[in-house]
Amino acid sequence: MLEKLKSNQKVDRNTIKYTYNGINKIAGYDFSNKTGWIVVTTVDEEEAVAPINSLIRKLILIFEY
Repeated sequence: MLEKLKSNQKVDRNTIKYTYNGINKIAGYDFSNKTGWIVVTTVDEEEAVAPINSLIRKLILIFEY
């Protein structure tokens, strides 16, 4: 991303997965042309997918009956 910024190329929003202190993380970033800022947010992968996993468990219970 930094290489693209240095050469005035467009930087698209994106997400990346990484591990920090043994915890799987997801980071999302976007570049604001208006302010010139790069906005980054990060979350534990487990926290991000918890609602999906909960829904899957509920669906499994529903279809078992």
